[in-house]
Amino acid sequence: MPDEQSAHQIESIEELVGLVHLVEIRPYEISARVIAPASEDAGEIDINVEYSELHTDRTLIDRFKFVARTSDAEYVTDIAAVYEAEMAVEIPNPIRLDFAERIGFMSAFPFVREALSTSAARLMRRAPLLDLMRPGDLRINADSGVPAGADE
Repeated sequence: MPDEQSAHQIESIEELVGLVHLVEIRPYEISARVIAPASEDAGEIDINVEYSELHTDRTLIDRFKFVARTSDAEYVTDIAAVYEAEMAVEIPNPIRLDFAERIGFMSAFPFVREALSTSAARLMRRAPLLDLMRPGDLRINADSGVPAGADE
Protein backbone atom coordinates (compact mmCIF):
# COMPACT_ATOMS: atom_id res chain seq x y z
CA MET A 1 0.00 0.00 0.00
CA PRO A 2 1.58 3.34 -1.02
CA ASP A 3 2.33 5.97 1.62
CA GLU A 4 -0.17 8.77 1.89
CA GLN A 5 1.01 11.87 0.02
CA SER A 6 2.48 14.61 2.16
CA ALA A 7 0.93 18.06 2.13
CA HIS A 8 2.05 20.49 -0.56
CA GLN A 9 4.15 23.30 0.96
CA ILE A 10 2.65 26.69 0.02
CA GLU A 11 5.28 29.29 -0.87
CA SER A 12 3.20 32.39 -1.64
CA ILE A 13 -0.25 33.86 -1.15
CA GLU A 14 -0.74 33.77 -4.93
CA GLU A 15 -0.14 30.02 -4.91
CA LEU A 16 -2.61 29.57 -2.04
CA VAL A 17 -5.28 31.67 -3.76
CA GLY A 18 -4.89 29.49 -6.85
CA LEU A 19 -5.54 26.31 -4.85
CA VAL A 20 -8.53 27.25 -2.68
CA HIS A 21 -12.19 27.93 -3.36
CA LEU A 22 -14.73 29.72 -1.18
CA VAL A 23 -17.34 27.10 -0.26
CA GLU A 24 -19.37 28.78 2.46
CA ILE A 25 -20.02 31.95 4.40
CA ARG A 26 -20.89 30.59 7.85
CA PRO A 27 -22.78 32.77 10.34
CA TYR A 28 -22.17 32.03 14.02
CA GLU A 29 -24.07 34.97 15.50
CA ILE A 30 -26.01 37.90 14.15
CA SER A 31 -27.71 39.92 16.86
CA ALA A 32 -28.65 43.44 17.86
CA ARG A 33 -30.08 45.15 20.89
CA VAL A 34 -31.36 48.58 21.74
CA ILE A 35 -29.34 50.35 24.44
CA ALA A 36 -30.91 53.85 24.35
CA PRO A 37 -33.74 55.82 22.72
CA ALA A 38 -33.47 56.17 18.96
CA SER A 39 -31.08 58.85 17.76
CA GLU A 40 -31.49 60.91 14.59
CA ASP A 41 -27.77 61.64 14.53
CA ALA A 42 -25.55 59.11 12.76
CA GLY A 43 -22.97 59.73 15.47
CA GLU A 44 -19.86 57.77 16.19
CA ILE A 45 -19.58 54.04 15.76
CA ASP A 46 -17.28 52.06 18.04
CA ILE A 47 -16.12 48.80 16.44
CA ASN A 48 -14.24 45.92 17.98
CA VAL A 49 -13.06 43.11 15.69
CA GLU A 50 -11.85 39.69 16.76
CA TYR A 51 -10.26 37.11 14.46
CA SER A 52 -9.84 33.40 14.81
CA GLU A 53 -8.85 30.76 12.33
CA LEU A 54 -8.85 27.06 11.85
CA HIS A 55 -7.18 25.07 9.17
CA THR A 56 -6.74 21.43 8.42
CA ASP A 57 -4.76 20.06 5.51
CA ARG A 58 -7.61 20.98 3.10
CA THR A 59 -9.94 23.41 4.92
CA LEU A 60 -9.30 27.03 5.89
CA ILE A 61 -11.72 28.98 8.07
CA ASP A 62 -11.32 32.71 8.71
CA ARG A 63 -13.74 33.87 11.40
CA PHE A 64 -14.41 37.53 12.14
CA LYS A 65 -16.52 38.79 15.02
CA PHE A 66 -17.59 42.44 14.80
CA VAL A 67 -19.13 44.17 17.79
CA ALA A 68 -20.39 47.59 16.71
CA ARG A 69 -21.83 50.06 19.17
CA THR A 70 -23.65 53.29 18.37
CA SER A 71 -25.30 55.74 20.73
CA ASP A 72 -28.55 53.76 20.62
CA ALA A 73 -27.76 50.13 19.74
CA GLU A 74 -25.20 47.35 19.88
CA TYR A 75 -24.66 44.88 17.04
CA VAL A 76 -22.81 41.57 16.93
CA THR A 77 -21.90 39.93 13.64
CA ASP A 78 -19.81 36.76 13.86
CA ILE A 79 -19.16 35.32 10.39
CA ALA A 80 -16.61 32.95 8.85
CA ALA A 81 -15.37 32.47 5.31
CA VAL A 82 -14.76 28.76 4.66
CA TYR A 83 -12.38 27.61 1.93
CA GLU A 84 -11.48 24.17 0.59
CA ALA A 85 -8.11 23.43 -1.01
CA GLU A 86 -7.77 21.24 -4.09
CA MET A 87 -5.10 19.18 -2.30
CA ALA A 88 -3.58 18.82 1.13
CA VAL A 89 -1.52 21.94 1.84
CA GLU A 90 0.88 23.13 4.51
CA ILE A 91 0.73 26.90 4.94
CA PRO A 92 3.42 28.93 6.75
CA ASN A 93 1.88 31.27 9.33
CA PRO A 94 2.88 34.56 7.58
CA ILE A 95 1.15 33.43 4.38
CA ARG A 96 -1.87 32.20 6.35
CA LEU A 97 -2.24 35.59 8.07
CA ASP A 98 -1.75 37.47 4.79
CA PHE A 99 -4.52 35.35 3.26
CA ALA A 100 -6.84 36.08 6.21
CA GLU A 101 -6.18 39.83 6.00
CA ARG A 102 -6.47 40.24 2.25
CA ILE A 103 -8.82 37.45 1.14
CA GLY A 104 -10.74 36.04 4.11
CA PHE A 105 -11.69 39.42 5.49
CA MET A 106 -12.77 40.75 2.10
CA SER A 107 -14.96 37.66 1.58
CA ALA A 108 -16.74 38.16 4.91
CA PHE A 109 -16.99 41.97 4.93
CA PRO A 110 -20.01 42.39 2.58
CA PHE A 111 -21.97 40.01 4.82
CA VAL A 112 -21.00 42.06 7.88
CA ARG A 113 -22.30 45.23 6.19
CA GLU A 114 -25.55 43.52 5.25
CA ALA A 115 -26.06 42.09 8.74
CA LEU A 116 -25.56 45.53 10.33
CA SER A 117 -28.03 47.17 7.94
CA THR A 118 -30.67 44.48 8.36
CA SER A 119 -30.30 44.38 12.14
CA ALA A 120 -30.61 48.17 12.39
CA ALA A 121 -33.73 48.14 10.22
CA ARG A 122 -35.32 45.50 12.46
CA LEU A 123 -34.60 47.65 15.52
CA MET A 124 -35.89 50.71 13.65
CA ARG A 125 -32.52 52.40 14.12
CA ARG A 126 -30.24 54.25 11.76
CA ALA A 127 -27.82 51.70 10.27
CA PRO A 128 -24.18 52.11 11.26
CA LEU A 129 -22.08 52.94 8.23
CA LEU A 130 -18.76 51.15 7.95
CA ASP A 131 -16.05 52.99 6.09
CA LEU A 132 -14.62 51.76 2.80
CA MET A 133 -12.26 48.79 3.31
CA ARG A 134 -9.54 47.83 0.87
CA PRO A 135 -7.66 44.52 0.75
CA GLY A 136 -4.88 44.80 3.30
CA ASP A 137 -6.59 47.49 5.45
CA LEU A 138 -7.10 44.97 8.24
CA ARG A 139 -3.90 43.84 9.98
CA ILE A 140 -3.97 40.86 12.33
CA ASN A 141 -1.54 40.74 15.22
CA ALA A 142 0.28 37.42 14.70
CA ASP A 143 0.72 36.90 18.45
CA SER A 144 -2.81 37.57 19.66
CA GLY A 145 -4.97 37.05 16.59
CA VAL A 146 -6.57 40.43 17.25
CA PRO A 147 -6.68 42.77 14.27
CA ALA A 148 -4.36 45.74 14.77
CA GLY A 149 -6.31 48.95 15.15
CA ALA A 150 -9.55 47.01 15.51
CA ASP A 151 -10.76 49.02 18.51
CA GLU A 152 -11.40 52.22 16.59
